[in-house]
Amino acid sequence: MTQSAEDDPDAFRVRGNEELYRQLFGDPALGKMLRDWGVSFEWIVRPGEFFLQLRALPRNEEELWRWLKGAYMLLQALPGIGGEAKRPAMRVPRTALAGSSCQICGATLGQGTVVYCVRGATPHHEDCWLYAGQCSTFACLERSFAR
Repeated sequence: MTQSAEDDPDAFRVRGNEELYRQLFGDPALGKMLRDWGVSFEWIVRPGEFFLQLRALPRNEEELWRWLKGAYMLLQALPGIGGEAKRPAMRVPRTALAGSSCQICGATLGQGTVVYCVRGATPHHEDCWLYAGQCSTFACLERSFAR
C-alpha cells in the first residue's frame, strides 16, 4: 500500500491481496493513523516480509515515537500476529524469580508482588508496573497485567 498523493491524504494505491486489505482495514483506525502521519509512505506485506518506508524524517522525538508505535500497530494488525502473540500468564515459583530482575527498577523479583504482562508474560513488580502504566518490553505497549 502506498500513499500516492501528498495533497490528497485519502489517496492510497493498493496492489495485491484485496482480502488482506479488508482484514487489515476493517478497523478504520489504521487508515486514519496512516492519513494522520501526513507523509508519503510505502508499506509492503509479503509472506515473511514486513517493509514500511516513510519518505520523510521526523520533525521531533514525539513524531518518531508516533511512527514507531504506528509501525507496531500495523504489524500487530496482520493476521496471525496480534492474537497469537498473547499467551496466558503462568504461575512461576518465587524461587525461580529470585535471580531475575524487574526491567523497570532493576531490583530482584524475589521480593514484593509480581505481575505479568498479559501479552508477553514479562514479570514486573506490581508497584513498578503501576508507576510505568504499561509493560516495559520495547514496543509492547500492553497495559493489562495478571497476578
